[in-house]
Amino acid sequence: ESHLMDDCQYTLPAKVAKLMGPMAQGRKDFLELAVGPGNIGKAIADEGIDIRITAGDFAIDMLKVIECPLYTGRVLMEATHPFPFKDNSFDGAFFILLMEHVTDPLLVFRELFPVIKPGGLVLFTFMISESDNVEMLEHDSTLIAHPRDLVMNELASAGFSLLKEFPLDAYIHDGKWRKHNLTLAIKG
Repeated sequence: ESHLMDDCQYTLPAKVAKLMGPMAQGRKDFLELAVGPGNIGKAIADEGIDIRITAGDFAIDMLKVIECPLYTGRVLMEATHPFPFKDNSFDGAFFILLMEHVTDPLLVFRELFPVIKPGGLVLFTFMISESDNVEMLEHDSTLIAHPRDLVMNELASAGFSLLKEFPLDAYIHDGKWRKHNLTLAIKG
């Protein structure tokens, strides 16, 4: 964690927290997928934003280390498998750095759609592929980049509408910035 924050200049939690203020207006219950140790929630709490976050992660060890009080629930789950929530459970969702580990974003969007209330917001990142294909970034890694148009088409196919995009430098890897697209969408 300190390597990511210190050596890689990982600033996404603070950037996401700044966007959560407007997202939280009139919305209280959020789902965070691939929560990791809860860095996004910590940054949101530091901004003074009062929301409840249900943490979802496939690693029980990650769920156990979360210390931020905004995380009111912890659920062991896979982002590409059926979600263990009732329809319309959440006012919104966010997932940061998840898509770089998912081959088909539609799997996530389809599972997410039913659990988000109508008008709910979704904030997520993905690495933009430099080609028209899904790309593995290194031979010794599982990091995946997606063509922007593919992600946008799959987002719409699942029933979400794009609101805004924020291309940004996410973190440094091997001396170069990894470009991500921070994307805001709405259900409906």
